[in-house]
Parts: sequence; C-alpha cells; structure tokens
Amino acid sequence: MARRVESTRWRFGVARGVLKSVALLLSVTSLAFAGMGRAVSAAEPASLAFVPEDAVFVGTVRPADLLTRPEFAPLAKSLKEMGDAKKGLGVEIDEIERATLVVRPKEIAPGRSGPEPLGIIVEMKKPASLAAMIKTLFPSAAPQKINGQTIFQNNPGPPFCYYPMNDKSLIFSGDPASLGLMLAAGKTGAVKAKWASEWKDVSTAVAGAVIHVEPLRDSLTAEMQNAPPGMAPIVAIFSPLYLNVNTMRLVVGLDKQASIALTITGSNDDDGKKLKNTADVGVNMANGMLIQVKGEVDRMPGAEGAMMKRLHETATAFVNGVKVTQTQGRVVATGSLPAAETSTLLSLMVPAVSSAREAARRAQSTNNLRQIALAMHNYHDTYGKFPAAVMDGPDETATYSWRVALLPFLDQIALYNEYNRNEPWDSEGNKKILARMPTIFRCPTEPEDSTDACYYALVGLDTVFVNDQAIGIADITDGTSNTLMIVEAKRAIPWTKPEDIPYDAEKEIPKLGGFFQGGYCAAFCDGAVRFISDMLDKATLRALITPDGGEQIPGF
Repeated sequence: MARRVESTRWRFGVARGVLKSVALLLSVTSLAFAGMGRAVSAAEPASLAFVPEDAVFVGTVRPADLLTRPEFAPLAKSLKEMGDAKKGLGVEIDEIERATLVVRPKEIAPGRSGPEPLGIIVEMKKPASLAAMIKTLFPSAAPQKINGQTIFQNNPGPPFCYYPMNDKSLIFSGDPASLGLMLAAGKTGAVKAKWASEWKDVSTAVAGAVIHVEPLRDSLTAEMQNAPPGMAPIVAIFSPLYLNVNTMRLVVGLDKQASIALTITGSNDDDGKKLKNTADVGVNMANGMLIQVKGEVDRMPGAEGAMMKRLHETATAFVNGVKVTQTQGRVVATGSLPAAETSTLLSLMVPAVSSAREAARRAQSTNNLRQIALAMHNYHDTYGKFPAAVMDGPDETATYSWRVALLPFLDQIALYNEYNRNEPWDSEGNKKILARMPTIFRCPTEPEDSTDACYYALVGLDTVFVNDQAIGIADITDGTSNTLMIVEAKRAIPWTKPEDIPYDAEKEIPKLGGFFQGGYCAAFCDGAVRFISDMLDKATLRALITPDGGEQIPGF
C-alpha cells in the first residue's frame, strides 16, 4: 500500500502547528485571567533559599492556587480523571502549593557552559501530602550524610534523592552531588546573585521565571553558528536575544490588570534598542503566521475546525494586544486578553491535555516496541534465528515464552538467570519472577502493578512465529519491512506465560490494539515501528502478517 499525502491535509497540518505553538503561550497567559479581580492567595513569597548564586534558571509555579479556582474546574477534573499525577507522584497536582525548578551552568567544553538541572523545591499544602509523595517516589530510600546534612537516596534504583526541609517541603534531585550543591547554598541562597533583583516580582506570582543568560552566552553563540544554513536569516534576526541579553524575567500576574510580562534586560541603551527591535519583529512575524494560516483554518471541517477557528481568533487578539516598551537597556513585552476568553481557552485546553497525554503514551509504547524489536535482532545475530513463540527448556520438560528468552537482550540478565526454564511459568519459583515484570512489556496506559503482557506475537502457520518453530530473516521472503513481528493487544495473559495470539489465515483476524484510539502500534521484522489504523483493509493486514508469498506492500 503506497503512502499518499494529500496537499490539503499538509496545509491543515501547518495551520494546526502554527496555532498550537501560539496556544502554548496563550495557555500560560490564561492562567493570569483565571484570577482576574482576585487577591493572590496568602502563600509566602518563593524564597531563594538553597538556590546557588550561579543558577541560570529559577522557575516557580503554584498549582494549588491555579487548579482550585472555579474557572479551572474543567481542567482540574480532567487531570484527576486521568490519574497520571496520583499514579506517578502519589498526590494530586492541586495538593502542591509550589514547585520551583533550579538549573545551573555545567561546563560542556573549555570556556563553554550548558544548563544542568539541579533539583526541584516542592512545597505541599499539608504534611500528609508530602508523606504520600515521599512514599511513592522513594519507597526504599536510605539515609546518608552530605555537607553535614542528612539526605535520603533511593537504594536500589536510580540515584534520586531528597532533603526534607520541613514537614511540608523537600528538595528533590537526580543525584546526591546536585543536591549537595543546593544544600551548600544554604538558607540565604542566591539573595546576593547578580540576577536576584529580578526575583522579587516572580516570588509572589502564580507562575514565573528568571533566566540568567550571561553564563550561557558563549555556548548559545556557538550553537547558533552551527545552525543549518536555511536557518541563518532567523538566527540573525533573533541573535540579540543571546548576544545582548543579561537576564530575562517572565511574570504571570493575578492583579486587577491581569497580564503576562516578559522583561529582557541588556547592559545599556544600545542593547535595549536592539532588543526592542527584535521583540517588535517577533510580534510582526507571529501576526504574519496567523494571517497566513487563516484561510486553511476557515476551511477545516467539523468539531476540530470549530475549535481551531476559535483558537485562531483568540491567538490573533492576544498577538495584536502585545505591547513592547523600552527604558534604556530594559525591554518589557506585555500581552493580555479579555477576561471572557479564559473560559474559552480552558475548554480548549482540556481536550488538548488529553490528546497530549495519549500522544506521550503512544510514543512510549512505540519506544517499548522498538526496544523489543532491537532485542529480537540482537537475538537473531547471536543464534541465527528469531526466538520461537514457545521455547523448550534445557531438559525439554517445560516451555517458556519468547519474552523470557529476550531478557538477556533487554539488560535483564539477572532476571533471566532467576527464571527456572525447567519449570512451568506458574511454578512457585517462577511466580516470583512474574511480579517483577520489566516495564518494557507493559503499555504505559496500564496499571503499574499489572503483570499482563501488552505486546504479543501472532502465532500460526502463516506468521513469523509458527508455535515452537524459529525462523530467520532469510525465511521472510516478503521483505522484513512488509512483515509484522510484534503487535499491541489487550489480553489477560501474564508476561511469562508461553501464550500469544493465535492466527489462522482462513479465519477472522483477531482483535488487536485496545490501548489507543484509531489503531495500534506494531513492530515490523526490520525493526521499524508503525501505527496500524483500525481502518486498514483486511487483505492488506493479512499480507502484512504473512512472511512469505503474500502481496508486496511498498512504502507501507
């Protein structure tokens, strides 16, 4: 089946891309209007305690203040229904009073530095919420000393660690060394940093950030010099944003004049003029893109078309309302929207959040399949054939699954060695392995404690997996890029059980997928992973399943 791309769909894709890019900015702006006419909550200003003076980015957000507002009810409800936060953090997002991300420079070459995340300061509304988060993120943390302070580090597992500041706050970091740098900054932190004066307005905002550009200037310049030739005009236009800027500050306010303000500061009036000109050009370019895509947006059909039209109107109103002012080396760009637009934006954000979540999970499932396919090929390189769907144990008294056979090729050699291949998959000893299912065999939509596999072989005489017979690449005469290897499917089959999905070319094709709307991910015998539409005709799908003698499907 040759791939066809219609020009109309391509143009619609461009229009969607432009609008969704603007929507990212608008969604941040909408946070300000949710609280229009209301006082900021009584939360203490975000301090610079434990923030090193050489930090290049400090950003803060107050989720509880945002998501407990009536205007945010649809978004808050959607986030809770998804359950991702509770599952990953142990708490709902609206239980987090404030989260502050700290980034410092790291040497990436002599004389050049790049950003390196140090940690996140998390402040909870209640002590019980902090306890629940610690229990979820650090189930087996062990204490250790660093800079005279007691921290807690995961053991075993990745070197995630935390420092309890009090009964409602902690510092989370990816490794003890980074956490040590934050502890060394102490309770005075970065109050004397060159950029500290920019923090005052950010500290009381519902969201905001300060970026110290100076330490990164050489690296940014080098990166821009290596940009593709076609990007040279754009790089030249926006070069003052790294050549003439010392600091940037973003503040999302909740005062009566609700607004979002970006402040860019250079060293002198000449810097200011260059920066103002760059900001003006950026606003004009945004206007131009919106004008360019309007015709395509107007022709978009159905519910998505209506949503994109409304978003286009909102984006246009926002961009047209941006004001840029300059005072010596300081340039301020402010944007605003009518307060009534907040509800509209939030109603648009709810399906967008759901869509982004599905896309992220699908991408993770695709990566799982890609790793499985790579392991299959590494197995083939070692043994000259792919594993059979059902493998015989060493003494041929029991069988085991191809998923178990792949463990050594998935960095799970210890788990493989613990599995007794001379016993049934559900023997008392092997049941202990069942509970330690590698996440690569689990679709990210499924519960973390699920032990059912999500990726299966189609097993039968007309497939790559002929029960207990192993085949090699030379046997796939249709071409590896045209032949299915492993597919997503929702089945109640434990991952260690030597059972997959039976397939008979003379019978109805078994139901596949079940995790994502519109189709399912599948790995092909060449290692590629594609999304198979539910609308794919049965003849084409049968041809994809058959490794020999089937119809060739170029460009699928």
